[in-house]
Amino acid sequence: MAMEAWSKLLGGWDGFELIDVEEHPVGPTQPIPELVLRLRAIPGHPKRCSRCGAEVVAIHDVAERRVRDLAVFDWDTWIVFPRARLECPRCGPTVEAVPWLDRYQRMTTRLAEKVARLTMVLPIRHVAAWFHLHWDTVKQLDRRALHTRLGPITAESLADVRLLVIDDFAIQKGHRYATVIVDLTTKRVLWVHRGQRLRSSASEPTTLPSHSRISGLLTASL
Repeated sequence: MAMEAWSKLLGGWDGFELIDVEEHPVGPTQPIPELVLRLRAIPGHPKRCSRCGAEVVAIHDVAERRVRDLAVFDWDTWIVFPRARLECPRCGPTVEAVPWLDRYQRMTTRLAEKVARLTMVLPIRHVAAWFHLHWDTVKQLDRRALHTRLGPITAESLADVRLLVIDDFAIQKGHRYATVIVDLTTKRVLWVHRGQRLRSSASEPTTLPSHSRISGLLTASL
Protein backbone atom coordinates (compact mmCIF):
# COMPACT_ATOMS: atom_id res chain seq x y z
CA MET A 1 0.00 0.00 0.00
CA ALA A 2 1.32 3.46 -0.92
CA MET A 3 2.26 5.91 1.85
CA GLU A 4 -0.56 8.24 0.82
CA ALA A 5 -3.11 5.47 1.26
CA TRP A 6 -1.70 4.47 4.66
CA SER A 7 -1.72 8.10 5.78
CA LYS A 8 -5.32 8.58 4.69
CA LEU A 9 -6.39 5.40 6.47
CA LEU A 10 -4.43 5.77 9.70
CA GLY A 11 -3.35 9.42 9.85
CA GLY A 12 -3.95 12.11 12.43
CA TRP A 13 -0.35 12.81 13.44
CA ASP A 14 -0.26 16.60 13.56
CA GLY A 15 3.25 17.86 12.79
CA PHE A 16 4.47 14.53 11.38
CA GLU A 17 4.16 12.54 8.17
CA LEU A 18 4.38 8.85 7.38
CA ILE A 19 7.54 7.67 5.62
CA ASP A 20 7.58 3.90 6.09
CA VAL A 21 5.44 0.94 7.18
CA GLU A 22 7.05 -2.24 8.53
CA GLU A 23 5.09 -5.50 8.76
CA HIS A 24 6.07 -8.10 11.34
CA PRO A 25 3.78 -11.14 10.90
CA VAL A 26 3.41 -13.97 13.39
CA GLY A 27 6.52 -16.13 13.64
CA PRO A 28 8.59 -18.23 16.05
CA THR A 29 9.68 -15.08 17.92
CA GLN A 30 6.64 -12.93 17.06
CA PRO A 31 3.48 -14.25 18.78
CA ILE A 32 1.42 -11.17 17.87
CA PRO A 33 1.55 -9.53 14.41
CA GLU A 34 2.77 -5.94 14.46
CA LEU A 35 2.73 -2.91 12.22
CA VAL A 36 5.43 -0.31 12.78
CA LEU A 37 4.65 3.11 11.33
CA ARG A 38 7.66 5.39 10.98
CA LEU A 39 7.06 9.13 10.97
CA ARG A 40 9.23 12.15 10.42
CA ALA A 41 8.72 15.75 11.47
CA ILE A 42 7.20 17.94 8.78
CA PRO A 43 9.84 20.55 7.83
CA GLY A 44 8.84 24.03 8.90
CA HIS A 45 5.98 22.88 11.13
CA PRO A 46 6.05 24.99 14.36
CA LYS A 47 7.07 23.23 17.56
CA ARG A 48 5.59 24.19 20.92
CA CYS A 49 6.76 23.82 24.49
CA SER A 50 4.84 21.10 26.31
CA ARG A 51 4.75 23.21 29.49
CA CYS A 52 3.83 26.76 28.50
CA GLY A 53 2.62 26.14 24.94
CA ALA A 54 4.85 28.82 23.43
CA GLU A 55 6.28 28.33 19.94
CA VAL A 56 9.98 27.50 20.16
CA VAL A 57 12.56 27.50 17.36
CA ALA A 58 15.71 26.32 19.17
CA ILE A 59 16.07 22.52 19.41
CA HIS A 60 18.25 21.03 22.14
CA ASP A 61 18.27 17.45 20.79
CA VAL A 62 16.06 14.83 19.16
CA ALA A 63 15.35 11.29 20.38
CA GLU A 64 13.43 8.45 18.73
CA ARG A 65 10.21 7.46 20.51
CA ARG A 66 8.09 4.32 20.14
CA VAL A 67 4.43 4.41 21.26
CA ARG A 68 1.33 2.23 20.87
CA ASP A 69 -1.52 3.20 18.57
CA LEU A 70 -4.90 1.67 17.77
CA ALA A 71 -4.60 -1.82 16.30
CA VAL A 72 -5.16 -2.35 12.58
CA PHE A 73 -7.41 -5.42 12.46
CA ASP A 74 -5.47 -8.04 14.48
CA TRP A 75 -2.14 -6.25 14.12
CA ASP A 76 -0.77 -4.36 17.10
CA THR A 77 0.34 -0.97 15.81
CA TRP A 78 3.37 0.99 16.94
CA ILE A 79 4.48 4.47 15.94
CA VAL A 80 8.17 5.38 15.81
CA PHE A 81 8.85 9.10 15.51
CA PRO A 82 11.50 11.69 16.40
CA ARG A 83 10.59 13.84 19.38
CA ALA A 84 12.54 17.02 19.92
CA ARG A 85 13.65 18.52 23.20
CA LEU A 86 13.35 22.26 22.88
CA GLU A 87 15.27 25.17 24.40
CA CYS A 88 12.26 27.11 25.66
CA PRO A 89 13.35 30.59 26.84
CA ARG A 90 10.69 30.50 29.55
CA CYS A 91 10.81 26.87 30.78
CA GLY A 92 14.31 25.75 29.78
CA PRO A 93 14.92 22.38 28.09
CA THR A 94 11.60 20.58 27.66
CA VAL A 95 10.06 18.14 25.19
CA GLU A 96 7.88 19.41 22.36
CA ALA A 97 4.13 19.17 22.66
CA VAL A 98 2.63 16.35 20.57
CA PRO A 99 -1.18 16.76 20.56
CA TRP A 100 -1.95 13.20 19.49
CA LEU A 101 0.22 11.67 22.22
CA ASP A 102 -1.40 10.63 25.49
CA ARG A 103 -0.48 12.44 28.70
CA TYR A 104 1.72 9.57 29.86
CA GLN A 105 3.33 9.37 26.41
CA ARG A 106 3.42 5.61 25.94
CA MET A 107 0.40 5.48 23.66
CA THR A 108 -1.63 7.74 21.41
CA THR A 109 -4.60 9.69 22.69
CA ARG A 110 -7.03 7.73 20.52
CA LEU A 111 -5.82 4.41 21.95
CA ALA A 112 -6.11 5.72 25.52
CA GLU A 113 -9.66 6.89 24.78
CA LYS A 114 -10.61 3.51 23.29
CA VAL A 115 -9.27 1.67 26.34
CA ALA A 116 -11.18 4.00 28.68
CA ARG A 117 -14.43 3.48 26.75
CA LEU A 118 -14.18 -0.29 26.98
CA THR A 119 -13.63 -0.16 30.76
CA MET A 120 -17.17 1.26 31.00
CA VAL A 121 -18.63 -2.09 29.87
CA LEU A 122 -15.91 -4.69 30.57
CA PRO A 123 -13.78 -5.65 33.58
CA ILE A 124 -10.33 -4.08 33.65
CA ARG A 125 -8.69 -7.52 33.48
CA HIS A 126 -10.45 -8.32 30.20
CA VAL A 127 -9.62 -4.94 28.66
CA ALA A 128 -5.96 -5.32 29.63
CA ALA A 129 -5.82 -8.79 28.05
CA TRP A 130 -7.48 -7.58 24.84
CA PHE A 131 -5.03 -4.71 24.32
CA HIS A 132 -2.01 -6.58 25.73
CA LEU A 133 -1.59 -3.91 28.41
CA HIS A 134 -0.70 -4.14 32.07
CA TRP A 135 -3.63 -4.12 34.50
CA ASP A 136 -2.24 -1.03 36.26
CA THR A 137 -2.07 0.88 32.97
CA VAL A 138 -5.73 0.20 32.18
CA LYS A 139 -6.77 1.05 35.74
CA GLN A 140 -4.93 4.36 35.52
CA LEU A 141 -6.67 5.23 32.23
CA ASP A 142 -10.04 4.24 33.67
CA ARG A 143 -9.54 6.35 36.81
CA ARG A 144 -8.47 9.37 34.76
CA ALA A 145 -11.47 9.02 32.42
CA LEU A 146 -13.84 8.81 35.39
CA HIS A 147 -12.35 11.95 36.89
CA THR A 148 -12.67 13.77 33.56
CA ARG A 149 -16.23 12.60 32.98
CA LEU A 150 -17.60 13.07 36.49
CA GLY A 151 -15.26 15.54 38.16
CA PRO A 152 -14.52 15.68 41.89
CA ILE A 153 -17.22 15.44 44.56
CA THR A 154 -17.92 19.00 45.73
CA ALA A 155 -20.72 20.81 47.51
CA GLU A 156 -21.90 22.15 44.14
CA SER A 157 -21.99 18.69 42.53
CA LEU A 158 -24.15 17.41 45.42
CA ALA A 159 -26.66 20.24 45.26
CA ASP A 160 -29.21 18.25 43.22
CA VAL A 161 -28.86 14.95 45.10
CA ARG A 162 -32.17 13.95 46.69
CA LEU A 163 -32.21 10.15 46.90
CA LEU A 164 -29.38 7.93 48.15
CA VAL A 165 -28.87 4.19 48.13
CA ILE A 166 -26.50 2.72 50.72
CA ASP A 167 -25.20 -0.81 50.37
CA ASP A 168 -22.47 -3.13 51.64
CA PHE A 169 -20.44 -5.39 49.39
CA ALA A 170 -17.84 -8.06 50.07
CA ILE A 171 -14.32 -7.25 48.89
CA GLN A 172 -12.43 -10.25 50.30
CA LYS A 173 -13.10 -13.57 51.90
CA GLY A 174 -13.55 -13.61 55.64
CA HIS A 175 -16.51 -11.21 55.84
CA ARG A 176 -14.60 -8.08 54.88
CA TYR A 177 -16.93 -5.44 53.57
CA ALA A 178 -17.03 -1.96 52.16
CA THR A 179 -19.89 0.51 52.06
CA VAL A 180 -20.95 2.37 48.93
CA ILE A 181 -23.30 5.35 48.68
CA VAL A 182 -24.90 6.03 45.29
CA ASP A 183 -27.06 8.82 43.93
CA LEU A 184 -30.22 6.89 43.00
CA THR A 185 -31.19 9.30 40.23
CA THR A 186 -27.90 9.47 38.31
CA LYS A 187 -26.41 6.14 39.53
CA ARG A 188 -23.22 8.02 40.39
CA VAL A 189 -21.06 6.62 43.18
CA LEU A 190 -20.61 9.37 45.77
CA TRP A 191 -18.66 7.64 48.50
CA VAL A 192 -16.94 4.32 49.20
CA HIS A 193 -15.51 3.30 52.55
CA ARG A 194 -13.71 0.10 53.50
CA GLY A 195 -14.14 -1.69 56.79
CA GLN A 196 -17.43 -0.18 57.94
CA ARG A 197 -21.00 -1.39 57.59
CA LEU A 198 -23.82 1.12 57.82
CA ARG A 199 -27.00 -0.21 59.38
CA SER A 200 -28.82 3.06 59.90
CA SER A 201 -31.41 4.47 57.52
CA ALA A 202 -30.87 7.99 58.73
CA SER A 203 -31.45 10.77 56.24
CA GLU A 204 -27.70 11.31 55.93
CA PRO A 205 -24.77 9.11 56.98
CA THR A 206 -22.79 10.91 59.63
CA THR A 207 -19.59 9.35 58.33
CA LEU A 208 -19.62 11.33 55.08
CA PRO A 209 -16.73 13.82 54.81
CA SER A 210 -17.71 17.24 56.11
CA HIS A 211 -17.39 18.89 52.67
CA SER A 212 -19.82 16.32 51.23
CA ARG A 213 -22.89 17.05 53.37
CA ILE A 214 -26.06 17.00 51.28
CA SER A 215 -28.35 19.78 52.44
CA GLY A 216 -31.31 18.92 50.20
CA LEU A 217 -31.38 15.17 50.82
CA LEU A 218 -34.88 13.72 51.04
CA THR A 219 -34.22 10.10 51.90
CA ALA A 220 -31.61 7.38 52.01
CA SER A 221 -32.39 3.66 51.75
CA LEU A 222 -30.40 0.53 52.49
